[in-house]
Order: sequence, then structure tokens, then C-alpha cells
Amino acid sequence: MFDFLIIYSSLILLIDMNEKRNNNASKISIKRTNEKL
Repeated sequence: MFDFLIIYSSLILLIDMNEKRNNNASKISIKRTNEKL
């Protein structure tokens, strides 16, 4: 049971980090398109 908690929390951390990275990437691309306009 305890092992499951560790795996579960690490999965949540990975998903959270991916979402933050995706948000940063989309913000950068939005900035670039705004600069072109």
C-alpha cells in the first residue's frame, strides 16, 4: 500500500511538471505570434 502511494504521488508530480512546461511553451508561442502581428 505504501509503495502505491509513492508511485501515485510521483505520477502526479510528473503530470504537474508536464502541464507547467506545456503552459510555458504555449505562452511563448502566443508571444511570438503577437510579435509577428
